[in-house]
Amino acid sequence: LSGTPASPIVRVAKNDPVLIKRALDLGPAGIMAPMISTAEDARQVVRAMRYPPEGIRGVTPFTRPADFGRKFPEYFASANKELICLVQIETQEAVDNADEIAAVDGVDVLFIGPLDLTVGLGIMKQFDNPKYRAAVEKIVSACQKAGKVPGIILLDVESPEDTVADGFTFIGRAS
Repeated sequence: LSGTPASPIVRVAKNDPVLIKRALDLGPAGIMAPMISTAEDARQVVRAMRYPPEGIRGVTPFTRPADFGRKFPEYFASANKELICLVQIETQEAVDNADEIAAVDGVDVLFIGPLDLTVGLGIMKQFDNPKYRAAVEKIVSACQKAGKVPGIILLDVESPEDTVADGFTFIGRAS
């Protein structure tokens, strides 16, 4: 993707520092971590994405984002500030903890997968259900209070206009 204006984001299979660090060695602009339900879950993602002393990411110059050593000083100096951290909000526990998750330094985007969230709320595919609508409002509000970005993936049943009206500014498209 380096020849395009796109910024790749890697969604790791689970909140695992080994998977996060390995994905970062490939050179994405950021990481999306699933099933983040607590502030501690979110802090674990952030720590795995950051070099010491802010995190636990291993230091080696021989990775793609450091141009295999040729640009390591520049990459090392900027990575902790520039990598994007997206956490997926998919459970009732995550909704209940949205304010605390959004307050975690280093988290940039609270991202909703509508299908996962409705399943997590026990109301699969009920996107007009008051319980889902309240969860969306709580997540967007938590982002706004913490200066974070609310994100969502659009399903076929949703329109971008409604999603923007709900307050989302990071919008993906499923197809």
